[in-house]
Amino acid sequence: MNFLEDKDISFPESEQKYLENILSKISYESDIFVMPFGDGKEVIGVMSGADEKSNELNEFFKYKTLYNSLIDLDIKIKFSLQQAIISSQQNKMLEAYYYIENGVFRIITAWDNLAQVYNIYSGLNKGIDEVYYACIFEQKKGLAITDTKFMKFRENVEEYIKEEDNIKMTSRNGYWRGNNKYIRELRNQMSHRNSIAKVSLSDYDMHIPDVPIFILKRLVEDYETLNYYYGQMLELIKDYFS
Repeated sequence: MNFLEDKDISFPESEQKYLENILSKISYESDIFVMPFGDGKEVIGVMSGADEKSNELNEFFKYKTLYNSLIDLDIKIKFSLQQAIISSQQNKMLEAYYYIENGVFRIITAWDNLAQVYNIYSGLNKGIDEVYYACIFEQKKGLAITDTKFMKFRENVEEYIKEEDNIKMTSRNGYWRGNNKYIRELRNQMSHRNSIAKVSLSDYDMHIPDVPIFILKRLVEDYETLNYYYGQMLELIKDYFS
């Protein structure tokens, strides 16, 4: 059963401009983690050593690896969201949900990327497979850095991730409250239950699909929020290496 079949899933031009305006403001510098090595060359990586300087270099290149992955994710996330907006405006439901689902998974991956960076910077040093963005920011025990700026950052991210899904209330920038929790639930539904584009009325699951514009608003606002907090994380790292 397709609940949205033959229905108009396009949305007002003002909503399209709202989403595109937010996406246009999301950006990442491409040359933050660069170590020149003469004649236009650069060091591309190091392995761990016994001395403190070697370990600092290794940490630097861990950040570089994660940040390069984020930039790659950013390109693909924006492409997916932009294509979802276009498909929705053209009333192409299959394409709209295809790109929305792509965006959901990649945005969650980008949050996990931030969590990995945080894990290194904070000194928690959990194993890569033990880092989950939905819970790592709430952990206070074991932090190697406890200055006011860092702790405020940690607290703000934790509060955002824990927000209850409630579109009658707003969060930062007037965005709907609980966007991230909503997106996590979408990801979990796609991974463990059923399609977010199909109606399910059974003991297995009860689900009425949200229209693309509703999901896209949550996705775009959440991704901009990630960009905002990632920027703060980068500032902390710059201060550390300066």
